[in-house]
Amino acid sequence: PVVLRLNENKWWVSLADSDVILFAKGLAIGNKFDVKIFEPDVDIMAI
Repeated sequence: PVVLRLNENKWWVSLADSDVILFAKGLAIGNKFDVKIFEPDVDIMAI
């Protein structure tokens, strides 16, 4: 995985094939975090 900090409050986590986004959403809901977790509509190119 690749993690980029876009600004103080925004992170971008790029994953291959994984259920980490479901895990992150579960943590956010279970702990009542005020966050948005989504999959952006972008194409990732591996080098």
